[in-house]
Amino acid sequence: MGRYGKDGINTWDYSARRVVESVYESMERLHTDYIDLINVHDIEFADLEQVCNETLPALTELREKGIVKHVGITNLNLRHFKYVIDHVPEGTVESVLSFCHYTLNDDALVDYLDYFELKNIGVINASPYSMGLLTERGVPGWHPAPEALKRLSRKAVEYCKSKGIGIEQLAVSFSVHNPRIATTLFSTTHPENVLKTIQYANMPLDRELLHDVQKIFEPGFRDTWVNS
Repeated sequence: MGRYGKDGINTWDYSARRVVESVYESMERLHTDYIDLINVHDIEFADLEQVCNETLPALTELREKGIVKHVGITNLNLRHFKYVIDHVPEGTVESVLSFCHYTLNDDALVDYLDYFELKNIGVINASPYSMGLLTERGVPGWHPAPEALKRLSRKAVEYCKSKGIGIEQLAVSFSVHNPRIATTLFSTTHPENVLKTIQYANMPLDRELLHDVQKIFEPGFRDTWVNS
């Protein structure tokens, strides 16, 4: 909730009224009378004060009624997680979903794991393929990464191919091998890619290849972008 899309156009509304409406709309679509985990999505687009003082209190009230079981937030900017968590009552936020920050080219999420553990907050990692950067197919035209990082990604892809391993396999294997991260999410429109990704997740991590690929990314390691 918070971010909504219709006819290819994104809109944002983090008001308490829309939050509550969104929860009930979701339950109706899912044909259920409660939601296990509800996320305030993409808070980098929100007024963080509104998230702290309006959005999350509305969800907390729904949690107290049993309508939602757990409350989380999702975000690209890691600093925003800490800001929000520090400015709401303890226990308000139970999980965070971070994307593109525990990948072959960016592991900045590890800097926050101690903090999340101290606050008893579960961590979900998303986008092990870094929104297409870490694929042989390459990035879509809308990808917001800087051109220098895209060039490094292409170099890493070719290096993995020269070693007989697709970069997708290495990317997923790396992202799922941190025991401090509860789970890793990915998205695809093709069912066969689901099976491939599950296969990659069960493969051992090639640490020699990982070292070589991270050396390729070194000039742009942890370079990020403004989400769009």
